[in-house]
Amino acid sequence: MFDDYEAAFGEPAPTLAAIALLVDTDDTHGAAMAWLDEIELVAPTRR
Repeated sequence: MFDDYEAAFGEPAPTLAAIALLVDTDDTHGAAMAWLDEIELVAPTRR
C-alpha cells in the first residue's frame, strides 16, 4: 500500500491510522451487500 501511495501522490504515505472498506451503489442506484470478516495486514515474506 505504501509503495502504491507514493507512486500515486509522489510522496511517502502518512502513518496508517485506519483502513475503510466501503460498498455502495451511488452511481448505479442498485443494491449491494457485503460480508466482511477479520482482515489482517502482514508484511510480505522474503523469498
